[in-house]
Formats: sequence, structure tokens, C-alpha cells
Amino acid sequence: MPVSGACPACGGPLRPWRVVPASDPALGPQSFSLERCPRCGTAVTAGPAPPGLHETGAYRPGAPRLHSAARPVLGLFDRQRLSLIRALVPPRARLLDVGAGRGRFVAAAQAAGYRAAGIEASERGVAAARPLGVQVERARIEEASRPPASLEAVTLWHVLEHLDDPGGALDRLAYWLAPGGVLLAGVPNLSSLQARLGGDRWYHLDVPRHRVHFTPAGISTLLRSHGFSVLS
Repeated sequence: MPVSGACPACGGPLRPWRVVPASDPALGPQSFSLERCPRCGTAVTAGPAPPGLHETGAYRPGAPRLHSAARPVLGLFDRQRLSLIRALVPPRARLLDVGAGRGRFVAAAQAAGYRAAGIEASERGVAAARPLGVQVERARIEEASRPPASLEAVTLWHVLEHLDDPGGALDRLAYWLAPGGVLLAGVPNLSSLQARLGGDRWYHLDVPRHRVHFTPAGISTLLRSHGFSVLS
């Protein structure tokens, strides 16, 4: 099979893998090609991303459907993330939540004693954060500015898979982190049983919004190649 590019996770060759339907009904009956790396198993969504993807569907302005009903579950997720951070960095640490969405985790981290702020690319998220009284700046990673070594912790929850250049984003975050600082990142797992069972209609493929579909081997290699030590 022809090689069509380099894996953004490990640099291995990318080869055509499968064609999957668009995840957002607003895009109509479109399909998108995925290319996969035989070295680490990571895949990418081929071609450029259509504009406006993060202002439609689940990302459209206004409160998401069933938001109130989901609040207890989302609160549980926040507490789990905080427990992971707290085990490595104590409260009062300077924390930045990248891709902060509606500011919910920033608010939870502040309540737990962290000096927390967030950055978020969508206006919907920034507007929703205001009633919570949390500081969420509208900016992408490449647009935001922080002094070098000014943070003890960065949380990056379901963000890296949206980026065409996740390595470049990690370099920027590493520049902001103080020596010994901690990065907590979450991405969908393309090697999971759920992904294998879901096949070309696995919910977390979310094409074409998701640009890179990581495996544990791929994300570990990416982090190490950009100066991070993988603890877990």
C-alpha cells in the first residue's frame, strides 16, 4: 500500500486504513478517509478539516442537550481528574486547563485550592464559563501566551486529538511548565475494546473533528519525544 505521510505520534509511515462516515449529521452524508501507522497504531483523518467544526453539533452555542441530567456524572469526572493532579501537585499550585470548555473543571480546581485558569477556543465555552465566575480566555494553544516556567500543572482533556500538530502544542505547554511540572492528558484510545467493537462507527472517532486517533503506544511515544516523562 502506498505511504501517504508521517505519523504525528511516532513518525512512522501512514497507510490508507478505512473510510468512515462523518460523526456530525450537520455535515450530511460525507465520509472521511483514515490513515494508520503500522508502527504505533495511531491513525489520522486525511485531508484538511472543514471550517467551523467546533461551532456546530455538540459544539453549537447554548447548553448541550441533557446537560442538567449529566451534571452529577460530569462532577464525578472532575473529582477523578483532581485526585490524579492532587497526587502529584498539591493545592495552591498554578494550573491551566487547556480546552476548558464551559469552565467546569477550572471551577472545581479553584474550589479545591488550585490557582486555576483556562483557555478555550470556542466562544460558546467562554460565554458559559462567565456565570461560574472562572477565568477562561478565548484562545487556541498557539495563540495563548504564558511566561516560561509559570505553571505547575496543565490539564489537557480530550484536546490533543483535535489538533493537526499535537507535538507543536506539547512543545508550547512544556515551555509554560516549571521544572517538575505535571501534564495530565486524556485522549480516546483507538486500541480499546470499545473502539474495536465500534469499528468505523465508533463514537470517539468523531470525524472530521478528531484529527489524530491515538493508541497508548502512540501517545506515550509522542510525549517522550517532546520532553515529557510518562508516569502512568
